[in-house]
Amino acid sequence: MDKLPHIGLTVGSVSPDVLVCGDPGRATRIAAQLDDVELLGELREYRSYRGTFAGKPVTVCSHGIGAPGAAIAFEELIAAGARRIIRVGTCGGLQPDIRSGDWLRPFRSARWLSSCGRLGRDYGLANDGGRRRPFHAHRHCPYQRCFLPRCRCAPD
Repeated sequence: MDKLPHIGLTVGSVSPDVLVCGDPGRATRIAAQLDDVELLGELREYRSYRGTFAGKPVTVCSHGIGAPGAAIAFEELIAAGARRIIRVGTCGGLQPDIRSGDWLRPFRSARWLSSCGRLGRDYGLANDGGRRRPFHAHRHCPYQRCFLPRCRCAPD
């Protein structure tokens, strides 16, 4: 079978359930928690393992730093058999009551770089007295209403 060009895995080699993280070292630490673990591949920032957890097959894959590398990993993991991808790892936050080591389940996020800053200003969500308000750009979120005023599911 041909290997996928970036992550180096073959179609059918990946479990339907995949845990992804940025750091290849973290992928190794996660894989150590699995039973019957095997290294599937290691190419560039992509280190992949397959094993079982509570009898269920699980794949672990690192994706390096940044959205482009993560997008490549996700595309190729799906091509290789992934059906559910869960990102585990670290993140930054703007809320002062969140401490290092706290467990979070984010519902929306924003990068406060130039392009997102412009988007935020366009939608009236720019810096609010030193406290930036989060928003998400997914226009039709099934779990909660969008904060984008031009979106058809935005609050009236």
